[in-house]
Amino acid sequence: MPGTVNVERRGDVAILSLDNPPVNGLSFAVRAELAGQLATASQDDTVGAIVITGKDRMFSSGADIREFSRPVPPDIPPLPHVIDDI
Repeated sequence: MPGTVNVERRGDVAILSLDNPPVNGLSFAVRAELAGQLATASQDDTVGAIVITGKDRMFSSGADIREFSRPVPPDIPPLPHVIDDI
């Protein structure tokens, strides 16, 4: 599945950058990666803050419209759960 979340550290800040061209849609793959990276950063005692941003021109367009008619795979967190984690 295309799409990913890049992680960068600047001191005690973890920067999670959505990278799913062209509009950084929250595809199944991006949601799974974002949920995992949020959990990792949240459990790291050296992280004082987490910033979520989008690569290139925009933050995120929202859910990936190409996946609207597809059921969410069982190993992918539903979007409301990811939002709750944020």
